[in-house]
Amino acid sequence: MPYVRAPYLEEIEPFIWHGDYPIELPFLFRQTSFNHLLEVRHPCRIKVRWRGRNGLIKSGIWIAKPGMLLIAQSRRLSAWELKEIAKPPEEREISIPSRSGGLYVITIRRNSDIVSAARQYLYHISHSLVGKVGRENYPAGLGEYTRAKVWIEDLIRALSNLSQTLKPDSPKTIAANQLLFQTLTALSQTRQPTLIDALRKVERAANGKDRIIAIGQAIGVLGMFRQEKLQQMRGITNIGLAIYHMARKINQGANLIYFNSIPNLLTRLEPYAIQGKPVEPKVLLAIARDIENLYPRIQKVFTVEPYYARARSPQVKRLTQALKFAKANQPKKMYNMLARVHAKIEVLVISEGAIPEAAIRARNWLKRYSIS
Repeated sequence: MPYVRAPYLEEIEPFIWHGDYPIELPFLFRQTSFNHLLEVRHPCRIKVRWRGRNGLIKSGIWIAKPGMLLIAQSRRLSAWELKEIAKPPEEREISIPSRSGGLYVITIRRNSDIVSAARQYLYHISHSLVGKVGRENYPAGLGEYTRAKVWIEDLIRALSNLSQTLKPDSPKTIAANQLLFQTLTALSQTRQPTLIDALRKVERAANGKDRIIAIGQAIGVLGMFRQEKLQQMRGITNIGLAIYHMARKINQGANLIYFNSIPNLLTRLEPYAIQGKPVEPKVLLAIARDIENLYPRIQKVFTVEPYYARARSPQVKRLTQALKFAKANQPKKMYNMLARVHAKIEVLVISEGAIPEAAIRARNWLKRYSIS
């Protein structure tokens, strides 16, 4: 699929419902009780515009479907956004909201389901930033935070070697040049503004211009880069924990329906549906009302994929026909209908899998770096 820019929070904010169900148009999204997380309640198509690398304005349609999990995430403004926001308001061709002095913007990220979202934020993104979190006995993957530490250590060794000699062909100078070239090669593969700044300073040192000063400045820039990664990791980890707690809440609601509500209704129906005992119409109607009330409860619990579509399957929707079966004095049909839904809900009960382990590691990481 062609690239389409993620919309800014301000672009969808008029369509976000802040409250409980039901949700009616024109509201398309619902703010959950967890920070950063939104539910998609109605199909949505938003036209977004951005500038390509050639400076030309591009446009595309950003699509969100019911059952998706949306995540409001802060990021730094890109180069073209900074240029656009620096223009006088009347000259801007693309409206760009910003906060924190124009350095950051909140965009909306789509996730097809809550399980993959938890895996992405508690595993993949965190690993890319700082490596494997909190598992000291295992080989650590080098995230950006850890790689920057390696570069700083190499530059410190280069600085130490250069400070001990003035001869351009001495072993210490040659070793320093090798370390500078090694760091230069690693930094040349980046497009991040902070690392590009460090690259320029290392280039200056490698070319023999103010070597000691340039290396010291590069070390300072890389230190700032590491601090940025820590702050990013804080935001990513907090989002991951919010997703985890939302998944737990869904799991608790699913368990209540599966282990309590439906078995109780089946028990009440059993004497009439299985044992064939006569039933008074008012008793059957009371059970039917409780069955029909179960349908909106299921919709409130299973608000995101991979559970959203299953909770709206034809088998589950049949719960709304309970009163019709009760009026026709058909307890057997009511019982079978409820038993099928019970089997359907069994698949919907969330298996948390490895998410709790990741959440524990994420909490420990926040404590370790004292940025929770």
